Amino acid sequence: MKFLQLLSLNLFFLLLGFFAICSGFKNESISVPDIITQWGYPVQIHRVTTADGYILEVHRIPHGINGNQTNKKVAFLQHGLLDSSATWVMNNPQESLGFMLADAGYDVWLGNARGNTYGLHHVSLNPADEPFWQFSWDQLAAYDLPAKMFYLLNVTQADNFVYVGHSEGTETFFALFSNQSDPNALALAPKIRYFAAFAPIAFLGNLEGTLLRDLAEIPQFLDYLTLGHKSVFESSVWYIERIPELCTFITQDCEDILCAIAGCVNDSYTDLNKTHVPFMLAHFPAGTSTRNLVHYDQSENSNLFEKYNFGLVGNEQHYKQKTPPQYDLSAFNIPTLIFSGGDDKLADPKDVAHLLSIIPPPISNTFLPHYGHMDFVWGENAHSLLYQPLINFLNSN
Repeated sequence: MKFLQLLSLNLFFLLLGFFAICSGFKNESISVPDIITQWGYPVQIHRVTTADGYILEVHRIPHGINGNQTNKKVAFLQHGLLDSSATWVMNNPQESLGFMLADAGYDVWLGNARGNTYGLHHVSLNPADEPFWQFSWDQLAAYDLPAKMFYLLNVTQADNFVYVGHSEGTETFFALFSNQSDPNALALAPKIRYFAAFAPIAFLGNLEGTLLRDLAEIPQFLDYLTLGHKSVFESSVWYIERIPELCTFITQDCEDILCAIAGCVNDSYTDLNKTHVPFMLAHFPAGTSTRNLVHYDQSENSNLFEKYNFGLVGNEQHYKQKTPPQYDLSAFNIPTLIFSGGDDKLADPKDVAHLLSIIPPPISNTFLPHYGHMDFVWGENAHSLLYQPLINFLNSN
């Protein structure tokens, strides 16, 4: 049944694309730098090369709309699964964390992960070929995050910075800084002033109501059979490109797409401006690798915070042991602020509680009973419930 649901989802995307072509629609989405400049903010495009050769585009808002930033306060924002830097500037400047931090005097850096819209280049690999896509969030933690963090520290010459992560942006942060033997983690840890975790993820045993849950309930070989061994939901795919225009006419179906991928139930998406759905779907999903999704499925089934499972033979080859190594969350020791939701289908409250039982007590733990997974970055009221309180805390500590 789950296998048929996945096929149905793929068929739905294909039908959307066919209808778009027949109707003569054109893609009207704009880039993240264009979004930023349209609101009158300065923007810079930086390209960061990881140790394993991926070239990631990072978007910088060096100061707010009212003038230069001089006190070298720096914030780095990292998006979640299938998302991109667009998520931090999705609403207007008074409601988007990227703009709000810039206006509060921060030099704001918006990261992107390999395999998304702004992470499709490599020094030698071609994204048309399978080797480019042989990564999961293990590599996002081990390579992407350190490369971007060292880069922004080098450019800004700041003593430290604030890291804000959403979903996968928290998972990769937990993974990186749970490794006490990683020289990158050891060098970067003193530079992290605070870690703000929106919809934090490490354990996924209670995940429900998402595409990931459906994938986890079918054999892994069928995941790869259905989705292939390269990219999934890549934004440049022709039928993904045309979804935003179609959503103007089939709003309910597009809300269903968001919920199937991002994890929500329609009536719980209380903080989402539904008129923005076509714009949101112009930027989300932004793509990742099939292996990355499979890694999430493995986490759901094992309920362990561990590296990608290559199977008995593959684990011996990669890890010199029969099972994948687990990340040691008890070694995590970064000043942390937790923000979680009671209606979050991806960062389930029980899984968040499990995480909090292992890491050192956070500085603060904000729980929003009605919040779903994407409300933390797209919610109309997130600016008053989350962003302004966070900025107030940062300004006073």
